[in-house]
Amino acid sequence: MNIVGYILFILMGGGIFFFSEKIGKRKIWIIFLIILLIFLPILFLLLIPIAIFGEFIFNDFQQIYFKTAISVEAVLAITWIKFLMYYLIEIVKKFHIKYNTANIDKVPVVIFTEGEPVIKKIMKYAFFIVLSVILYGLWFSRLDLD
Repeated sequence: MNIVGYILFILMGGGIFFFSEKIGKRKIWIIFLIILLIFLPILFLLLIPIAIFGEFIFNDFQQIYFKTAISVEAVLAITWIKFLMYYLIEIVKKFHIKYNTANIDKVPVVIFTEGEPVIKKIMKYAFFIVLSVILYGLWFSRLDLD
């Protein structure tokens, strides 16, 4: 069950991180909500065999419920931070191009003006690794809900 939840949210986070520029930001959020509405019931339906054949107690359902809720929040938070950082990099680049043309070829400014795609790509992978570690720690640990 933990592997299914981990893979589900890694795929959702990866889809948002790596395909949002190609599809568009508005469409990627609609796809995110559709995936959430389709796969969350499937995740909870996987609890039925555990309830019938295994030793299912309320704490197990509570664990999966909270892990799912926190995973959704983690994906949304890391994605929001990623888009915010992209926006800040674009603002810095536009500012230097518009108001700092005298120093446009100096080292700190060149990093933002010419290296913007590289910075965004590095940030995209870094935030995806952070999301993967957060979700791994969440799904493969036991939450103390008492």
